[in-house]
Amino acid sequence: MKQQIRKQLVLVCVLPGLFACCIGALPVMNMQPLIVSISPEDGAVNQAVNTVVKITYDVEIEPGSWEENTITLSNTSEASLVPISVAMDPASPYVVVAAPSSWLDVDTTYIIVVNPGIKGANGTTSPDSAVSSFRTYCLD
Repeated sequence: MKQQIRKQLVLVCVLPGLFACCIGALPVMNMQPLIVSISPEDGAVNQAVNTVVKITYDVEIEPGSWEENTITLSNTSEASLVPISVAMDPASPYVVVAAPSSWLDVDTTYIIVVNPGIKGANGTTSPDSAVSSFRTYCLD
């Protein structure tokens, strides 16, 4: 998954004719939201059957700005979509949570797909997409 860091570098000469410069970072206000991480991480194993997927963006997200199929969770053994509810994480405006409507099957691989379309609080739309998989624990 790509990870992008957004900074504008500003060079300010301290004294004319000298090479002494100051480098600072300024926030970019109208940048599109990009995915920073997905939890559980891609390839994670032994995840609980009540696992909740968290997608973290690099800017604040507009609550409710996603369409029905912007985020999907599928069970690979049954090749079927798992019903999920998508909401903001109350602890962070950067995190979107996808919670399965019921417990997941044991010893099963699941794939989370995040499609472009989630909007940032700044009104821009995320062009990012990501695919990540995880496996629930085995009872053996």
